[in-house]
Amino acid sequence: MTVQWKLREVMARERMTTVRLAKILGVHENTIYKWRITDVLPAIGGETLDRICNALNCSLYELIEYTPSQEDKDSPTQ
Repeated sequence: MTVQWKLREVMARERMTTVRLAKILGVHENTIYKWRITDVLPAIGGETLDRICNALNCSLYELIEYTPSQEDKDSPTQ
Protein backbone atom coordinates (compact mmCIF):
# COMPACT_ATOMS: atom_id res chain seq x y z
CA MET A 1 0.00 0.00 0.00
CA THR A 2 1.03 3.56 -0.58
CA VAL A 3 -0.16 6.49 1.47
CA GLN A 4 0.70 9.84 -0.07
CA TRP A 5 0.68 13.05 1.95
CA LYS A 6 -0.63 15.94 -0.14
CA LEU A 7 -0.28 18.93 2.19
CA ARG A 8 1.84 20.85 -0.34
CA GLU A 9 -0.89 20.56 -3.00
CA VAL A 10 -3.72 21.55 -0.66
CA MET A 11 -1.74 24.50 0.71
CA ALA A 12 -1.05 25.71 -2.85
CA ARG A 13 -4.70 25.35 -3.83
CA GLU A 14 -5.81 27.32 -0.78
CA ARG A 15 -2.95 29.83 -1.18
CA MET A 16 -1.89 29.13 2.40
CA THR A 17 1.63 30.08 3.37
CA THR A 18 3.81 28.13 5.76
CA VAL A 19 3.93 31.09 8.15
CA ARG A 20 0.16 31.57 8.16
CA LEU A 21 -0.61 27.87 8.69
CA ALA A 22 1.96 27.71 11.50
CA LYS A 23 0.25 30.62 13.25
CA ILE A 24 -3.21 29.08 12.84
CA LEU A 25 -2.07 25.72 14.20
CA GLY A 26 0.17 27.17 16.89
CA VAL A 27 3.26 25.28 15.73
CA HIS A 28 6.69 26.41 14.59
CA GLU A 29 7.14 27.32 10.93
CA ASN A 30 9.82 24.61 10.59
CA THR A 31 7.24 22.00 11.53
CA ILE A 32 4.93 23.10 8.72
CA TYR A 33 7.89 23.26 6.34
CA LYS A 34 8.85 19.65 7.16
CA TRP A 35 5.25 18.50 6.77
CA ARG A 36 4.94 20.38 3.48
CA ILE A 37 8.06 19.04 1.76
CA THR A 38 7.42 15.36 2.45
CA ASP A 39 5.26 13.02 0.40
CA VAL A 40 5.03 10.55 3.29
CA LEU A 41 2.33 10.93 5.93
CA PRO A 42 4.06 12.38 9.00
CA ALA A 43 3.46 10.93 12.45
CA ILE A 44 0.76 13.33 13.59
CA GLY A 45 -2.40 12.63 15.53
CA GLY A 46 -6.03 12.88 14.61
CA GLU A 47 -6.56 16.17 16.43
CA THR A 48 -3.76 17.79 14.42
CA LEU A 49 -5.13 16.37 11.18
CA ASP A 50 -8.53 17.81 12.08
CA ARG A 51 -7.00 21.24 12.75
CA ILE A 52 -5.11 21.14 9.43
CA CYS A 53 -8.31 20.24 7.57
CA ASN A 54 -10.19 23.07 9.27
CA ALA A 55 -7.43 25.59 8.55
CA LEU A 56 -7.24 24.56 4.89
CA ASN A 57 -10.98 24.04 4.44
CA CYS A 58 -10.41 20.52 3.11
CA SER A 59 -11.26 16.93 3.90
CA LEU A 60 -8.89 14.29 5.15
CA TYR A 61 -9.27 12.57 1.79
CA GLU A 62 -7.77 15.61 0.08
CA LEU A 63 -4.71 15.48 2.37
CA ILE A 64 -4.09 11.74 2.25
CA GLU A 65 -4.24 9.54 -0.82
CA TYR A 66 -4.27 5.78 -0.35
CA THR A 67 -3.26 3.49 -3.21
CA PRO A 68 -3.38 -0.24 -2.57
CA SER A 69 -0.35 -2.18 -3.76
CA GLN A 70 -0.78 -4.96 -6.29
CA GLU A 71 -0.29 -7.38 -3.39
CA ASP A 72 -3.25 -5.81 -1.58
CA LYS A 73 -5.37 -5.97 -4.71
CA ASP A 74 -4.59 -9.67 -5.23
CA SER A 75 -5.34 -10.68 -1.62
CA PRO A 76 -8.78 -12.18 -1.06
CA THR A 77 -10.95 -10.25 1.34
CA GLN A 78 -12.15 -12.08 4.40
